[in-house]
Amino acid sequence: MRCLPLLIAWPFAFARSQAGVSIKEVTSKDDQFWTNSVILEGAREVMLVDAQLTRTNAERVLKEIKETHKPLSLIYITHEHADHFLGLEVFKEAYPSVRIIAGSAVLPRINKVYQEKIDKWKQLLPSDAATHVVPIDPLDGSTITFDGSHIEVLEHIQGDTDENTMLWIPEQRILVAGDVVFNDMHVYTPETDSQARRKWLSSLKTIRALQPSAVIPGHGKAAAPVDASTAVAYTEKYLLVFEEELGKAQDPTGLVEAMKRRFPSADLFLAIERGAAANVKP
Repeated sequence: MRCLPLLIAWPFAFARSQAGVSIKEVTSKDDQFWTNSVILEGAREVMLVDAQLTRTNAERVLKEIKETHKPLSLIYITHEHADHFLGLEVFKEAYPSVRIIAGSAVLPRINKVYQEKIDKWKQLLPSDAATHVVPIDPLDGSTITFDGSHIEVLEHIQGDTDENTMLWIPEQRILVAGDVVFNDMHVYTPETDSQARRKWLSSLKTIRALQPSAVIPGHGKAAAPVDASTAVAYTEKYLLVFEEELGKAQDPTGLVEAMKRRFPSADLFLAIERGAAANVKP
């Protein structure tokens, strides 16, 4: 159990105010991604943000949802990376009437790669991979009404892609940041260049301007703190150091080694390996 402001249990959970929702984060295990799914529990129903990569990790999240004894009514997918949506079939099987949505700019990107990612992960994890495409609907508008709470969808945010989204719960000043924010992980940079990373730093300024009470990262260790500033400050530092070391690197291996030295406790090695390969120019 981790003791944080409003923290009541592991996986971490923020207690529900009379007008708000309780929030629980579940981090993937044994898949080398450390992906966070976020469970929002209202008075009568449950909402999920991001659905994991493997069936095993999706089933871990599902177990937490079932323990609420409330129906899962809505799933929101923050962006197009497979570790955030391939587990959808587990939840659809358990709750056939659940509505699944993604932002209007994100949805076409998911649909473009969905079957390709299923085929890829069937080869890598034949017994634990998704088996079929689950339909996702486009978000209508910029606000989600969930069990009496109004959740603002912040779209077109630069993070590890140029079309990330975040969820802002103004009543409790909680931000579900998706892959705009990482904590004690190598930050995923292969789909960015220097200009995109400058925009990413501006996204972090946008987060600070909200004055959140808590920021939930898209990736982080299960024991990492969840508060208003730690993950945002970590992501900012990482991006600045990445740019510094990129300017000195002679080859991708040199950048990987430098970033591992600068961030010795960070996991998610595939992020720096792919980021170095994409960004170090011959």
